[in-house]
Amino acid sequence: FFCLFNEALNLSYSCGGKISALILSRNMEIPGNIINIGLKRIYFLKDERITDNNFSAEICLQVISNSSFEFLIFPANDIEKTLAARLAAKMECGLISDVVEMSYDKDLTAIKPAMGGNIKAEIFSKSAIKIITFKTYKTEELKQLNNKTQVETIIPSINASALTKTIKEEIKPCTTKKLEDSQIVIGVGRMVKNEDMPLINELADILGASVGYTRPAVHSGLGH
Repeated sequence: FFCLFNEALNLSYSCGGKISALILSRNMEIPGNIINIGLKRIYFLKDERITDNNFSAEICLQVISNSSFEFLIFPANDIEKTLAARLAAKMECGLISDVVEMSYDKDLTAIKPAMGGNIKAEIFSKSAIKIITFKTYKTEELKQLNNKTQVETIIPSINASALTKTIKEEIKPCTTKKLEDSQIVIGVGRMVKNEDMPLINELADILGASVGYTRPAVHSGLGH
């Protein structure tokens, strides 16, 4: 999380704003090494229901409705990206995902890889509140300041209810060969049809290969 704070602090210096952090935890307290790094406020909630993205999105809305924010930045991890997308849908605003750089000059410019990482695209959002998922990187702890950040404990509103309840968790072993463990990978792309897959899987078995899917192929229903 130090990466996100570092990027947010740099962004706040550019636009002359202040940053706050929203920390949602199932069973852990706020790490002491983020109390004095220059945040305006820390909103904190410890609740087992945060694994439900609908509940977490409602908590985000609760915090946003009581404050004034221009940017909402999430780490570009699977859980947080799903939360950011759900929040963007609830707020009816745009989402810029997988950002690697941000700059501010009268407005936010988000930079993300495109064309397989061969180019960097500049992305702009017309939304009043810009929601961003940022690809984090490893960074050292930030410098501690003398001013201690105020912590506000969140009390979930009556509307913040989870849609799902975890009854049981079971991890099933993977039955297919991982791409990173394969010397041969068969690529499945846009033009492949469902009826082609038995032949492709048979070829993969013969070659001892894995099957990889492009994004259009996955979106068309293949690769499940």
